[in-house]
Amino acid sequence: MFRLRIAATHAPGPWQWDGTRWRCATSWIEPLRHPLTTWSCAADGTRTSFTNTARTSGSSTAPGPGPGAVDDCQDWVRVELDRAGGGRGRVRVSTGTAGTAPLYLAAGRDALHASWDLLELRHHATGLNVLEAARRLAPAVRYTDATLWAGVHLLTERALATYEFGRLSIRLPEPAEPTEPAAQEETDPVETFGHLLDEAVRQVPWQTGATAVLLPGDLASANTALSLATDERGHHLTAAALVLDGERGTQQLRRRAALLEHLGRGWTDVQVAAAEHLPYAPGSLLDQGTAVSPYEDLYLDAADTLHALLQERGIQALFTGVDGTEPTAPRGGAAPPVPTAAPGWLGPVAREALREVDTGSAPASVVSARALMVKAGMAAPLLRRGLWPIHPLTDTALAGWCASLPAAWRANRRLLRERIQRRALAPEVAQPPLTEHFGTIMDSAVHHHGARHIRRLLHEGSPLLEAGLLDAVALREVAERLETGNLQRGDRSVLFTLTTNSALTAH
Repeated sequence: MFRLRIAATHAPGPWQWDGTRWRCATSWIEPLRHPLTTWSCAADGTRTSFTNTARTSGSSTAPGPGPGAVDDCQDWVRVELDRAGGGRGRVRVSTGTAGTAPLYLAAGRDALHASWDLLELRHHATGLNVLEAARRLAPAVRYTDATLWAGVHLLTERALATYEFGRLSIRLPEPAEPTEPAAQEETDPVETFGHLLDEAVRQVPWQTGATAVLLPGDLASANTALSLATDERGHHLTAAALVLDGERGTQQLRRRAALLEHLGRGWTDVQVAAAEHLPYAPGSLLDQGTAVSPYEDLYLDAADTLHALLQERGIQALFTGVDGTEPTAPRGGAAPPVPTAAPGWLGPVAREALREVDTGSAPASVVSARALMVKAGMAAPLLRRGLWPIHPLTDTALAGWCASLPAAWRANRRLLRERIQRRALAPEVAQPPLTEHFGTIMDSAVHHHGARHIRRLLHEGSPLLEAGLLDAVALREVAERLETGNLQRGDRSVLFTLTTNSALTAH
């Protein structure tokens, strides 16, 4: 959660708070200051410790610098400085299990740099991480400390980073203990699930009028909204959504309207039409060469438009349905399979790198690896708009209980679906005839704007071409297919290639 620069030979102290950050000589540490976080500094003469923590309803610490505690919190980052290492100074950075606003690290001979915003560290990169680039292009993502930029690392859950003698090392934790299935079935798993989700919502000190929920209408977000409406604070909240186009969009609007009417607590609806903010459309962030992270949503223009509207309304907390598939996910976050047919435009270096796709993957996590990757990608875009993301479906108590359920309850999102079905809503709210996804939005972006940007990449050059990660001839063929409207299965994934290139070449 911090931003920081700590000199390799940092002074022992004292550290002074200036209202924004702590300073000592040329070093500084800036906590993420938000109404839903707290930050603290403690020193004992030989060690100085800084902690940035997400607030909970049971916490006695108000926002701002204070004593802080992480005993009962899943969501924290701690920076400790001591005089080990021959008196030159050592920095140790650790984190909890939640990963809501994870820290990125970059080490130089003179200083350690860190930020919750990956883009702020890309200029400290030592080059291109070939394996991670191949993963993005395939795509075959993994939860790992690697980023697209060599020398810039993600502090994964429960990891410990140590910086001394101008070098950074990262020690990964032991694999999280798997949860064994319960010996006998719960009396009413749906009721228990609802209670645990209600409790996960209750334990966050969010405020009526300053809170929204991402409510596209899927089973996960709908369940989150039900728990919010059950809470005594759950009136006059804001429901936000990116709206699809075509028949899927019509169905989505109808399902959302039915759900909001059922909730009936004076909620306000904020919508953005995703088709009006296509990736790579003229004037879009990607078209203008704005710095982007390859780990953020492909439809980042639409998402940022929605985030800006929430910011204008004074929203500070944003609930999500992230990892609503946790009830059906393998415990610990098993890696997704490598695509059986990699895109035809991958170069020989990318194909060879993918043979080692699992290298460096983090051990089994407390929260699923998939959820941690999604949360990491969402964090910076929301925080730039002053929005603190809250993901109650990734609560460790809830996730652990779900993992203990018999397989019959973990299949086909049964818990999520049955909880909605018990609310006497229209059948399509729990069982929509059409699958609602962004596939058609991505197809439209590729069809209308893909060829122009592929040809720009080929004309201007790319670090991906130079590294042998892309096949220029095959890419040119994709551009030709797009120009003639002859899209083939899989052509949509060229967007991953374009966004990865944009991340490397942006101003």
